[in-house]
Amino acid sequence: MTGFEINPESLRDGGATIGDTARSFGDRLQAFRAELASYDGAWGDDAIGALIGAPYQAVSEWAFDCYRAAADELLSAGTDLGVMADGYEGADESASGLFQNLHRQLG
Repeated sequence: MTGFEINPESLRDGGATIGDTARSFGDRLQAFRAELASYDGAWGDDAIGALIGAPYQAVSEWAFDCYRAAADELLSAGTDLGVMADGYEGADESASGLFQNLHRQLG
C-alpha cells in the first residue's frame, strides 16, 4: 500500500487528546449523576410517583452504565494509540538498524 505515512508523534498526541476527553467526559458524567441524585424522590411518594420513580431509576442506571462504558472505551482507545505509536517507532528503528547493518556488510 502506498500514499500514506505514519507519524508516531501525531498518534501519541491524538491518543492523549482522546484520553483527556474521556477523562473529562467521565468527570462531567459523575457530576451530572450526583446532581440528578439530589432530585431523588422529586416525583413524590404517592402511587403516580411510584410509577414514575421505579422506571426512572432503572433507565437512568442503564444509561449511566452505557455512558461510563463509552468513556472507558475512549480512554482505552487513547491508550492504544500510544501503544501503536511505540510499535511504529520500534519497527522503524529496527528496520533502519537492519538496513544500516546490511549497508556496512555490503561495503
